[in-house]
Amino acid sequence: MALSLPHKLSSKRLHEDDGGAVLVEFSLVAALMLLITFSLVEFGLVYNKFNSAQKATQAAARIAATRLILEGVSDCGVATSASAGTDCANIPGSTGWSVVCTGAGGSGCNMTGINAVLASVAAIYPDAEPADVRITFSGTGYGFVGRGKPVPAITVSIENITYDFVAVGGLLNALTPGTTFAASIGIDSAQTTVIGEDTGDGTS
Repeated sequence: MALSLPHKLSSKRLHEDDGGAVLVEFSLVAALMLLITFSLVEFGLVYNKFNSAQKATQAAARIAATRLILEGVSDCGVATSASAGTDCANIPGSTGWSVVCTGAGGSGCNMTGINAVLASVAAIYPDAEPADVRITFSGTGYGFVGRGKPVPAITVSIENITYDFVAVGGLLNALTPGTTFAASIGIDSAQTTVIGEDTGDGTS
């Protein structure tokens, strides 16, 4: 005795059956919406991280401008036989010198002052490593011979700022098979420059 199926589907009915189409469409749209949502959140966090680093350099630059960090540099930054009272702007080389101090110190760099800068940075941007903090003193031509200390431009910068993605990288990898996106991105260095007229005069 031959068996017959009570609901035999024809090829035409299978072709016209759209059951499950909504689920497929939703899965495609949902993945894209998740990517957009997490991208907005995470790139907002990227901006917030850079902004925190920038604020940290601003506070640290004010500290650097009043602490004794730079040692052994003459009034105009270069040796001169000019008489006392001569403007540094008239001394050759007074704008061409620079000294870089890092969190680890450096030649002509006072660690007590550097530690005060590092503490200021850590209070606002705790992710900064001491080695990533740079304090650069550059000649400006300001001041005069006999002043007792130079008047440099002081730039505090935080290097090697990165952000580790939480979800965006994984979503991009899932949506684009065969492509590998980085788990983290580098962010521009944050920096602030001030003029150090009162270096060594402050304690707070």
